[in-house]
Amino acid sequence: MSDIKWIKISTEIFDNRKIKQIEALPEGDALIVIWIKLLCLAGNINDMGFVYLTKEVPYTEEMLATQFDRPLTTIKLALTTFERYGMIEVIDNILCISNWEKYQNVDRMTEIREYNRIAKQKSRAKQKLLKQNVLDTSMTSQRGHDIDIDIDKDKDIYISGGRKNGKTIDLAFETFWNLYPKKQSRQQAEHEFARALLNDANLTSDMLITSAFNYAEAVRIEKRDERYIKAPNRFISDNTFIEYLSENYKKPKPKPSNNKFLNHEQKDYGDMSELEKELLSYD
Repeated sequence: MSDIKWIKISTEIFDNRKIKQIEALPEGDALIVIWIKLLCLAGNINDMGFVYLTKEVPYTEEMLATQFDRPLTTIKLALTTFERYGMIEVIDNILCISNWEKYQNVDRMTEIREYNRIAKQKSRAKQKLLKQNVLDTSMTSQRGHDIDIDIDKDKDIYISGGRKNGKTIDLAFETFWNLYPKKQSRQQAEHEFARALLNDANLTSDMLITSAFNYAEAVRIEKRDERYIKAPNRFISDNTFIEYLSENYKKPKPKPSNNKFLNHEQKDYGDMSELEKELLSYD
């Protein structure tokens, strides 16, 4: 869906009494063209019939002359005529088409403006996440854990739901998902991943990825039973991930083995001859 690309003009427009009066003027044909162009410009601006360059910069007669490629005198005559016939009005120094609902479906315009507002909001959020998703692949190598991360930096990242869209995927979530030790409730996890980033301006995707890596490491070291490993969506939604951020995470110590031989403290022999003497003297 895009901005307004149409206006409503009745097939009986030239039977309108005001239009007939305008046509009868010396430059009537030029004024009719200016009127149609003015309607089209208002539709393009898409703001309840107001006509301006920006809300801070209203159109002047000179600017309209340039916009419509008409002599300034003709523009002045047209505006004076339209205002006299009640076809336009000036509100807070901004030109406005009177009875704009005749030329445009106002409710539909409101829907389109709201759609565009939400689309722009999503676009800004996507760009924000894109800037955050510069993954430091050296993070994993420093921890002595080999992880293959293939990142296509040219791909867009969508955080609304994080679903695949053709070749476009949420690279940040894919990395998080690949690192996380429990593959469960992916859709809910994607939602929580996106929601957490949108709700906390200080949280980055790198932080969530790091917490997933640390959690997986802790699970592996502790040999945690599968049923005690949190689902990824719960890991994010109940803020468990905070415990596994770099500044909070403490690497657990391996649990001692039940094998007494493996738990026996080994003696450090200086050389093989010392070991040989002890073995030969063993009674």
